[in-house]
Amino acid sequence: MGKRKRYSNFNCGCFLGILILGLLFAAPYLVRVYVDSHIRSAVPPQVYKEVINFFEEPVELPKDWQTVSPYSEELLTAQKKFDDELSQWTGQEEALKHPEVFEKLNAAIEITSDDWLEAIPKIKQTESLLQRIVEFVNCDDYQLQAWPESDPNSILTNPNAAIKNTLMLQLAARIFVVRSFHFASEGRWEEAFNSSMMVLRMACRHPTGQIITHQLAVACEMIALKYQSRMVAECEDSKLLRNALEEMNSLDKSINHTTDLNVYLLDVVGGLRHHIRKGVEIDLSVNEPPAYFFELLSRYGFPWVPQIPKTGFAKVGDSLRQPHSPIMRLLGFNRILLAVAIPNVMETQIRQQSAHAQFDLTRLILVHRILELEGGQKISNTEEIVPAFIEGELIDPFSEKTYLWDATNEAFYSVAPNKIDEGNAIRYSPTNGTTSAGDLSLP
Repeated sequence: MGKRKRYSNFNCGCFLGILILGLLFAAPYLVRVYVDSHIRSAVPPQVYKEVINFFEEPVELPKDWQTVSPYSEELLTAQKKFDDELSQWTGQEEALKHPEVFEKLNAAIEITSDDWLEAIPKIKQTESLLQRIVEFVNCDDYQLQAWPESDPNSILTNPNAAIKNTLMLQLAARIFVVRSFHFASEGRWEEAFNSSMMVLRMACRHPTGQIITHQLAVACEMIALKYQSRMVAECEDSKLLRNALEEMNSLDKSINHTTDLNVYLLDVVGGLRHHIRKGVEIDLSVNEPPAYFFELLSRYGFPWVPQIPKTGFAKVGDSLRQPHSPIMRLLGFNRILLAVAIPNVMETQIRQQSAHAQFDLTRLILVHRILELEGGQKISNTEEIVPAFIEGELIDPFSEKTYLWDATNEAFYSVAPNKIDEGNAIRYSPTNGTTSAGDLSLP
């Protein structure tokens, strides 16, 4: 009897042990299922799709991003001169803004001769800085945030200085625009368009840097496109307009090709390229989900985030909290962190798409004006200008169809972020909300 009881107890113990082990092994899966269902119910379908794609959908990085070469001596020299000039302007950024003239341009208010008399001395004051920017940006291997890392005393080597110095480029974009309109007011159209194009060259972000530099580059691009489209209507030199269109065609891929990629990759790939330049062997040609590249970067360190050494329990606790840690991945908590971050990333994506649409619409305005000056037939369909003026089909990044024609105002337009065709009757403005009503058109 006692033997049978002991045997029964043994069986119960084994069963409980197996049950506990099963629960231990199943718990992470159950937690992950719960986390996934919670995310699915808590966020919009598009955000949930982005989360899943980040972890499961392979991506192919642009060829330009896969290849990493050392910066040329020409670029390093130009950057050093820019660095030296820039250091003299630290704390004097307000002097670069030309608030009166720029705000009038922004509001489409006529600039008077008195306005220009006040602005011209300020423009001349910035000549040396603008010249250094031109030399830097015109280097063949220029890219946004192409700061050299050899000089520890360089204000641009410090990762924390990236935002400040990219903001300086945004201020410079305003100056170039003011200069552009000043040249146009004097009939110096070649200089006007060259000054305007400089802002687009500054926005070159292939390969990428960081999300923040990408955002500021998009802002610079929008500044240039808004005012360039207005200048086109006043210019009567079709040859000059053709040159402007040709340059925009050449800049297209270096400015707009990140539209279809997860913007969150910008920081990640930029960091990996940083490590490759430091001598780390990393293959960026593999087709893997974005999470793969994120884990690679977490292994080598985030170059633009100050690394504070930790020891003991602090180090262990910190590693467990990281989104790329094995425990976070096992339980699926990294998906929660990404779901929180994605709405902001998606807003950046929408701004990039808006800039892309404005870039295309500006090119269409150029074609329209060229045909008008040369006595050509007016166009009302983008297919009529391909490939005579523009290589490849022009596709609205929001509708994934060709741009629409507004016969009343004789202008092409995009359906904008809300993806609804409103007949170009309402003008889209991001100040009303990122996905607010309205269509996108220029000028």
